[in-house]
Amino acid sequence: MGLMDSIKQQVGQQAGEAGSDSIISGVLSMFGGNSGSGIGSLVQAFREKGLAGVAESWVSTGRNIPISADQVEQVLGNEKVQELCAKFHVSPDMVKNILAEHLPNAVDRMTPNGQLPQG
Repeated sequence: MGLMDSIKQQVGQQAGEAGSDSIISGVLSMFGGNSGSGIGSLVQAFREKGLAGVAESWVSTGRNIPISADQVEQVLGNEKVQELCAKFHVSPDMVKNILAEHLPNAVDRMTPNGQLPQG
């Protein structure tokens, strides 16, 4: 196995260990967990950073507006990104890319009726 194959394998293992569901759960726990208050707090953080329409599209029953890794960092801030990196042993870019790719659909699944859960 060559050096590049070893690197690819290691990155693949890290991504598997960190899994998108784990990182999504990690970010939600920073905002109060998977309860309605956690999702609501996360959506509020997007609102406060000028991305209300984006986060509200995930809650609504319509199309989910995608976000970029830079927007994830804008909302979470460097400190929360670093916390997730330390917890899941992955790079900041991996955390931001995973969240950018999977957070819209995760919030959408947790709000199937187009409303934030109570609690």
